Formats: sequence, structure tokens, C-alpha cells
Amino acid sequence: MNSQTKWTSDGDPIAERRVREDLDWITREARAALGSSLVALVLVGSYARGEGGVQSGPDGVRAFNDYDLVCVLEARAMLGARPVLHALSERGEARCGVAVDLWPMTRAGIARAQASLFWLDVALGGARVLAGDASVLDPVRALTARDVSMDEAGRLLANRAAGLALSRLGGRWAEPLVVARHAHKAVLACGDALLLATRTYAPTLAERGEALERLCAGLEGYDALPALYRDAIAFRKDPSRWAPADDEPVSKWNTRVRALVSLWHLRFERWRVGAPTEPMAYAAWRSALYPQSEDVHGARALAAGAVASLRRGARVDPWLAVKHPREQLARAVVAIAYCDDHDLDSACKSTVGTPADRALSPLEQLVQRGG
Repeated sequence: MNSQTKWTSDGDPIAERRVREDLDWITREARAALGSSLVALVLVGSYARGEGGVQSGPDGVRAFNDYDLVCVLEARAMLGARPVLHALSERGEARCGVAVDLWPMTRAGIARAQASLFWLDVALGGARVLAGDASVLDPVRALTARDVSMDEAGRLLANRAAGLALSRLGGRWAEPLVVARHAHKAVLACGDALLLATRTYAPTLAERGEALERLCAGLEGYDALPALYRDAIAFRKDPSRWAPADDEPVSKWNTRVRALVSLWHLRFERWRVGAPTEPMAYAAWRSALYPQSEDVHGARALAAGAVASLRRGARVDPWLAVKHPREQLARAVVAIAYCDDHDLDSACKSTVGTPADRALSPLEQLVQRGG
């Protein structure tokens, strides 16, 4: 499905060899762990597109982006697959130095796949079958950007705002490289959301960057987005070589970029669903943020929201507590990521039930359930 012959953006031979070795190891281990129940192992994302990033360090070059893989399994094997894949993920992260995420699916699951941004990227070439039957991807080959609802763009923006919110709360998320990574990913999301909305979303980051240049040329308030999008692409290639222009401290750069992302994110949400453009008002807004997503509404969704809140032990607005975790997450991360400094405690208390100095753990749990 992808005709790329390289894995990384620059195609450096040393980096290419390292990624190839990582993927060969993952493929061998998956085959050994899953045996005949493995129908196909599919690499998705930046390395599948030939746009993967690398990082130089004392131990040489290694992957920078996560390895994301779909394990297509026989239906009979699905019940016991998750513990096996979890163990393989842990071993893979220890061996490769980046997260190795493996998602179990069946052929039937792919055939029933919704028109999501994930499957759109696969259809546009963001997938390579490392082992097994390449025909497993046939059901999604014809998917186009016109098939994808704008709820998907809203979800993408919320997921990237989650990284900004976690970085703001500290801990391991506040390391300079992590802060920069999440800010760059949020910029890319703002650009991709615009491209999805205008049906000009393209297969590769390079093509999206060019499309964004044309789109933002006469778009008021978006003049800074194309340059920041290009900068984010450069960061992904090798973050060890990236630094803010003019020796600007990363913390100051992040504050500036976060303010722009807040403007673009909330302006998009105003257009998409009519939501307020002020972070705290967005968090308190009671209308649906994902009106086209069937899995977010109905009795089962209400139950999921209540259970998630009870598990976190959060004391939040009862109205918010019964919302689906995805609706909770979007409101929480917008408030925490984008609010003024003096509102941070209030944002955390109203959305995850604790003051800012204790909000990191409950927000991490909400990200796991609503991402």
C-alpha cells in the first residue's frame, strides 16, 4: 500500500539501518508470540510514510517517533491477545528506545472500520505490511478526506492539547524536549485540522506544508502557522538538531506557541460546533463537542463517563462527570493547556477535581480513557 523505499525523512543510511533492525526485531517477536494467529503485521504512521524521525545521542542514532503497528489476528485469538501484545510492547520499548504500540484487530474489524483520520492516513499510504497478508487493508483503500467527519479534526486537536496540558502540569512532561515535542505536535494538528476542513489534506507532511502555505496566504490570523508547521516538520526529522530561533529559551518559545495554538484551536472549534473561544467557557460549555460520533452519545456513553469519573475519584461538576471520557478530556485539556496562569487551579478543580499541584495523575488517567 505504500511504495516508499525508505523509513526516515532524510534517508540517512545509518538511521535507515537502525529503523530496519528495530522493525525486523518487532516482526520476529510478534511472529514468535502470536504464531499462526497472526494474519498480518502492519506498520502505520510516519515510518510507514517514509517520514520517520531519528535522534542522535551518545549511543548513536535511534528512532524518535513511536512505532505504531496493527496486529491483524484470527478472531479466536483476540481474547488473549492484549496481555501478549502488552508484554511485547514493553520489551520493544526497552529494546528500541521509543514506545512500541501494537493494536489487535481482526479482518472483520478493519472491514467495519469507521471513516476516521487514522484509517484515512492508512488509505493515503501511511501503512506498510511487514508480515502476512497485504489484502487485509483492501477495505480502507478507497477512503478519502471527504469521508471523514469534522469530529475527527476536533478529536485530533484535543489529543494534542492534552500534551500541552500535561507539560504545563510538570513532572516528566515538563522536560524541555518533551515540552517542545508536544508544542510541535499541537502546531501540526492545527494545520491538519484546517486541511481536513478544506478537503486539502495530503498524504505526507511535506505535501501538507505546501498546501498550508497556499491556504493561509490570505487567511486572517493564520500568517504564523505555515512557518511553525515547517519548524515542526524539521523538529520531527531530528530533535537533537532543533532549537528555537534567535536562542529563545524553550520555555518562552513554548508560551508563545501555546498562545497561538490556543487561538487556532478554539477558533476552529467555534467554526466546527459553535463552542466558546475562551478556555474556561469552553470547559463549561454544555453542548456536544462530538455530535457526529455515535460512540460518544447514548446510555452506554453516559455510563462510561460516570465510571471514569468514579475511578479517578474526581469531584467535578456533576454535569461534566456524566459526559463521555472523550468529552471530558476535550474540556479539561483546553482549560488546563490554554487558561491564564491565575486560572490554572480553577481549571484543574473544575475539570479533574483537584488543584493544579495534584492534577497530573488524574489528567493522565483521563487521557488514557478519553484519548
